[in-house]
Amino acid sequence: MKRSSRAKNSARWMPSFNMGIVAGVQAMQDSGLEITEENATRIGAAIGSGIGGLGLIEENHTSLMNGGPRKISPFFVPSTIVNMVAGHLTIMFGLRGPSISIATACTSGVHNIGQAARIIAYGDADAMVAGGAEKASTPLGVGGFGAARALSTRNDNPQAASVRGIKTVTALCWATGRA
Repeated sequence: MKRSSRAKNSARWMPSFNMGIVAGVQAMQDSGLEITEENATRIGAAIGSGIGGLGLIEENHTSLMNGGPRKISPFFVPSTIVNMVAGHLTIMFGLRGPSISIATACTSGVHNIGQAARIIAYGDADAMVAGGAEKASTPLGVGGFGAARALSTRNDNPQAASVRGIKTVTALCWATGRA
């Protein structure tokens, strides 16, 4: 399983997607798949994001307001596009199968996993690395979810903030670092 250093090195300017890239690398390693010239076109990636690069959006907006357009990072646009994790993993591992990203807010990961399963079921690929990646734990992200009253207020007991099982959950539990 070869990895391209170009994709690995460019990941440094994508802090919002680093956890997704690390999780994807671990998934590829755990899978034991050997990528060859013969099978590379049959292995792909379906990894999305709900917002994509919110921290960099905030930083570059501040740069714009304080110093004008010339202060915006040249990496701003490519580092906020939601298909960057899927794209980086396909480059890193030489995957040439389907590479997609579905952005459906909080359900992006589930939708990408489902679409990856359909791609395999339809015979368009033999294997897919799939999931979602997001890092919206910024002042704007937390403030936005707070303003929408979508955050759990059970901060005194973290175990109670995340409800498992078949129950109605009326609040989000902030989860930086989950992959």
